[in-house]
Amino acid sequence: MSIMLNSSNKLRPQRVNVAKVIALKLKLIVLDEPVRERDTDIF
Repeated sequence: MSIMLNSSNKLRPQRVNVAKVIALKLKLIVLDEPVRERDTDIF
């Protein structure tokens, strides 16, 4: 029973973390695009 309660409690933070990771990845992609354009301009 304790294992079931622990697993159910872990699922909620995992979903929040996944959402945060996706948001961070989107931010990194948005930030990487202008940096790549600048790099191509330099070269």
